Amino acid sequence: MNRTLLRLRCRNLQAKGLPALRRGVADNKRPPSAPKPIVDIKHIRQNPELYEKTCIERNYKRQAKNPALIVELHETFQDLQRQGRTLRERSNLLRRQLANPATSSDDQDLQEVRLMSREQIQDEARRLKQELSTIERGESQAVAQMEELALEIPNLTSADTPRGDEPELLTHINSPPTFTESPEDKIWRSHVHIGSELGLFDFAGAATASGWGWYYLLGERPSSSRPSMVYSHIGAACGFQPRDESGDQQVYTIAQSPADAERGVPEMCLTGTSEIALAGMKANTIIDSEDLPVKRVAVSRCYRRDVRVDAP
Repeated sequence: MNRTLLRLRCRNLQAKGLPALRRGVADNKRPPSAPKPIVDIKHIRQNPELYEKTCIERNYKRQAKNPALIVELHETFQDLQRQGRTLRERSNLLRRQLANPATSSDDQDLQEVRLMSREQIQDEARRLKQELSTIERGESQAVAQMEELALEIPNLTSADTPRGDEPELLTHINSPPTFTESPEDKIWRSHVHIGSELGLFDFAGAATASGWGWYYLLGERPSSSRPSMVYSHIGAACGFQPRDESGDQQVYTIAQSPADAERGVPEMCLTGTSEIALAGMKANTIIDSEDLPVKRVAVSRCYRRDVRVDAP
């Protein structure tokens, strides 16, 4: 009975061609304080066509089927929950009878249980426990697969992003700055003091994104700079998971020494696009609403393979 139920559950979860779970950049060891990917699976379920369109527009054709698969998996998850709820209700009746056989109740189900011997109740309770364990494994598998599929879906394209091939001029930046003289200007300062006071350096944000020794160069400079390497969990939290035509990830990770791996040092990867390092700059920080919007522009070295676009 229990083996049959287990095989049925496995077929139910895999019969529709659901992909097996794959190790991704988000699965790397991360410190407890590291930011985690936040995926709104409910929004994906409620708007599968929107996410499918986004995948197609951004040339993630293989991932375009993920929203529909997530909807199917959620239906499977709900069915398992209903089955589990029924079994738990029955299990609770059995435990009530075992705990207090002399209880008086008008509950028809409990009256039925009172007709059973103690050995029969114990045998059914053990069977229900095994069946519930199987259902709970199925629920966990469905949730894990929904999360895996959701992480593969690219971020939604902003409605303000122009479509098509024609550029659109929005505004001009880098107006000439103005400065006011101050007596403090005569106090000696190192380049670190000067850069920090002028808002040109960010050491704290770089430490969160890439570790000690890195820094961000900010402000109106010929080219704003940011770390070329970040912790892999920073890239994963940004939803950066580029893939090639075969579905393999194109994230270039940095090899670790055996000693670092044994000590649990977080893995690092090359930044595939500048917004990863920019997002890491503000990771685990609270931004005051008065400071919004925070606008940043940075040079991207694009350590990634771009998805090939077939010519029509």
